[in-house]
Order: sequence, then structure tokens, then C-alpha cells
Amino acid sequence: MMSTINQAGFNGPSAPQDFFQSIVNGQTDIWSIAPAGLMNFLSSLYTPISTDGSLYTYMLLYTPGQCGSTPAGCSAAQLDLLTAIEPTPPPLSTETPPPPTTCPGSSVQLGAISASASQVAPSYPLVVGQDPDKRGVDVAFSASVAPTIYTYYTQEPEYEEQCNIVLGVQKCKNVITGYSCEKHVETYSECISSANASMSLSQDSRTWILNELSIRYPEAYLHHPNFSFGGGGCVYSASQNNVQVADPGNWNMNLSGSTSGTPVSAPRSFSRGGQFSAWLKEIVIIK
Repeated sequence: MMSTINQAGFNGPSAPQDFFQSIVNGQTDIWSIAPAGLMNFLSSLYTPISTDGSLYTYMLLYTPGQCGSTPAGCSAAQLDLLTAIEPTPPPLSTETPPPPTTCPGSSVQLGAISASASQVAPSYPLVVGQDPDKRGVDVAFSASVAPTIYTYYTQEPEYEEQCNIVLGVQKCKNVITGYSCEKHVETYSECISSANASMSLSQDSRTWILNELSIRYPEAYLHHPNFSFGGGGCVYSASQNNVQVADPGNWNMNLSGSTSGTPVSAPRSFSRGGQFSAWLKEIVIIK
């Protein structure tokens, strides 16, 4: 059965595109199971016929040098003839592409760390032991990090299309003619991962209270020389109002911590300070 089919010119599913080539090879009584080229050919005839009922036919005319553009391609005899009468087309460029361009190196611009520790109010706080209103002092701490900017470059090839006419068909390919450096900029946000806010009475003020002040005020002592404050957030913030400062003197404020880092930079530590004074009223009798 299959032998009879093959003798009749059957082009099976293994080679559905060879229908027109079989015509060029001189086969007759050719039939096939839906070769793509034949179906496109019949479809282009059927569409206008079904629209207006007219009968259409195709006549495809090619010069000998254009057989490469036909559905069937060039037969062996045509190729021999064309080889004899047509000059060999120049080959497409096979030159070695130029070496890649040397691009600038990558760079990392670290985001600035902004941090502060400050007295908010009042301007001249009084120790609460002498203040009937127990006003105390308001303090604030804050810290944030600007984005980190990462800049890098990649080598990108530049192409040029080169074409030749081969057997009436234009053959083209893209050839690398050089390289350019393409700039890329990426931005990474960064957070405050940990922070500690505190204030403490200076060592000089502690010494003054325990020595000189204790002479005028027997049994003077340090009431509460250290404070710490909680807070948090990617942008760190901690504030406390009416801190009951009972010890006079100079108070040192401190905010220290570290950042989270980014994919292109390591975590960083920071520390910021501030200072304010707590006042003591003294009565002096002048004779």
C-alpha cells in the first residue's frame, strides 16, 4: 500500500513543505496532506472566489536568477546554469568584530545619615525640686538615612545590517560594528536598624554636686543622673516631655545606633550628641 502511495508522489507528514519541490523534480499525480505552502496557495485563491463568485488563477513569473524566491526553489539544472552565468556574490563580512569598549567601573554613593539629639523646651529648665509646677524638660531624638545610589555600566553591541543578492534573493545579517557603554542607576532605601537614646549628667557636674555643692547643702547627692528613652521605626524617632530632672548641671544627650545596610553597602554605625543645662536657684544673703 505505502509503496503504491510513494510511487504516486505522496509527500507524507515527515516532509509537508516539499510539495512544490516535487513538482520541479518532475513528479505527477502529486497529492499531500496539508503542506503549508500548498494550503497558503489554495487559501489565497479561495478567499476572493468566495467573496464575489469569480474564478481566479495565478501566474507566477520569475526570471532565471530569481528561482530562489519561488515556492519550489531552484532545481539542480537551474543552479548549474546560474553558476555558469552569474558571478559569485561577494561574501558577507566576516571581519572580526572590534574589541569591547572599556566602560567606567561601578560606584556606590552612600546615603547621608541624619541624626539629632536636642532639648526642645523650656529654654532654662529648673530642677524639679525647686519648681512648684514640676515642668521638667522636653527632649527629642531622631535619625534617618537617605537612599544609597548604585551606578554601573554594561557593554552593549552596536549592529549594522549587511546585505548581498544571492540567486535573486537578498540575504542580510547583522554585524557587530562596535560597542557602547550603557549607564544604569539603581536606588536602595536604608533604615535605622537599631538606636539608643539617652541623657546623663556630665562627670564634672556630678563631681561639683558631691563636693562643692555638698558644702553649702549638706548631704547633697545624685538623684537621677541617667535617663534612657525608647523609640523605633525605619526613620527613628523618640521624644519625651516633662522629663523630671532633679540634678542641676550640664546634661549630655546621646543618640547612637546602626543602619540596616543595602545590597551594595554594609551597615554603618552613627552617634550624635547634644547638651543642655538644668538650673539651680540659690539665695545669697548680702550684708
